[in-house]
Amino acid sequence: ALPICRGFGNSGRNILVGPGQANFDMNLRKNFKLSKDNETSQLEFRAEFFNVFNHANFGNPGNARSTPSSFGFISTTTVAPRIIQFALKYQF
Repeated sequence: ALPICRGFGNSGRNILVGPGQANFDMNLRKNFKLSKDNETSQLEFRAEFFNVFNHANFGNPGNARSTPSSFGFISTTTVAPRIIQFALKYQF
């Protein structure tokens, strides 16, 4: 019996290439020195931005030949939309 080939005919390996990916994260931090009665404390403000440019990164196209309705079509994204998070920390 011949082995079952799951490739695309006699084509080589890794011939299918998906779209490129780009993800930029950024954070901003500011420290405020606080002093009272010879005691030094600090307040830190932090802002974190995930996917700061809100760039859509698309998933790979469908490659299952058994479902021709999705073969070659991109139907997913791989990262979440822009997320912003703030933090405040008091150190004493």
